[in-house]
Amino acid sequence: MTITRRKIWTSAAAAPLLTSAMAGRSAPQRQKIVVTGGHPGDPECGCAGTIARYTALGNDAVLLYMNRGEGFCSEADLSRCASIRTAEAMRACEILKARAAFAGQYDGRAIVDNSHYEEFAKILAAEKPDVVFTHWPVDAHRDHRAISMLVFDAWLRWASSSRCTITKSRAIHRCSMPRSMSISPA
Repeated sequence: MTITRRKIWTSAAAAPLLTSAMAGRSAPQRQKIVVTGGHPGDPECGCAGTIARYTALGNDAVLLYMNRGEGFCSEADLSRCASIRTAEAMRACEILKARAAFAGQYDGRAIVDNSHYEEFAKILAAEKPDVVFTHWPVDAHRDHRAISMLVFDAWLRWASSSRCTITKSRAIHRCSMPRSMSISPA
């Protein structure tokens, strides 16, 4: 069997849920995961299966978007992008049994400075996550890099006083998705 980064990452993502089961306890403790993304669609594209597994096991999930996707939507006037992409995010969260949250930045104009580090740290800390998923920090899109840095900085602030695990996923930027995709158990 070949060991790949993907297999290691997948195993690591499930580890917090399996720890208590392997220790002989009857059921794992309920956990809260936060999956961050630069835009609506990013957490779903990169982690939908993981989100679905966590929520199917009775855990709470929050999809925390840095912005509402104001800067791009393929077939609509830019003035409608935020409402279209926010509605899509809300629908995705409904399907995944997650809750949507937005950090209030603008699509394509991510700001990573002291005040935004502080603001984002407060947003993330208020969620009290056990596990956080974020973008890989070396990405083609500035919003993906920005949210990765904001998450990492927030995690460093509370790492000594928290048991939260941070996981970075390599997103496939510019991926194309089929018209419909089932995330139901096979």
